Amino acid sequence: MKNIKRLFILAIIGWTVIMFKTGGTLNEYSGILPDHIAVVGNPSGNVNIVEFFDYRCGYCRNMPSTLDKIMEENRQVKITLVEYPIFGGSSTLAAKSALAVHKLDPSKYYDYHKELLAYNGEIDEDAIKDLAGDAGLSGYKVLAEIKKPEYDTMLAENEKIARAFGVRGTPHFVVNGETVRGAISYEDLKEKIEEKSK
Repeated sequence: MKNIKRLFILAIIGWTVIMFKTGGTLNEYSGILPDHIAVVGNPSGNVNIVEFFDYRCGYCRNMPSTLDKIMEENRQVKITLVEYPIFGGSSTLAAKSALAVHKLDPSKYYDYHKELLAYNGEIDEDAIKDLAGDAGLSGYKVLAEIKKPEYDTMLAENEKIARAFGVRGTPHFVVNGETVRGAISYEDLKEKIEEKSK
């Protein structure tokens, strides 16, 4: 475990140095992101969108419909979803539960992710148990999983990545190398994709 952490830290340092030296972007080096970070859409796609989000962020709640429409229209879209619970408390609990779902069954992650964002009540252990059950997983298993210290490590890694690239709030996007702070409409996102694809 210590070796894995050391390798990750070295990768982040190397990654940051490359960014400053070459003017590179998060998308160009997303291949070294840790495995706990989920990717939806086309993993081999040439349209790269990275989103940093918080499950209690009001603007983040509106993004799945936009991203779904983009993925439906463009089969080359790859979306990397980075849990970044800046509001703490239930945001952190929600983020850990999503990471646990991704670890237990990656195929269930995106539906669970969207259910969490759409949930209107307080995100507590009871809510997680119910939402995990709706996603086809054992809620008790998810709750047991998130108590493991590795999920604190995962979120700490996400925070380092976010800080390295100037993320100060959510949602925060990187669209084919271009930073977009705040929510973005379907029309604007489609336009940015088209601009970067020329």
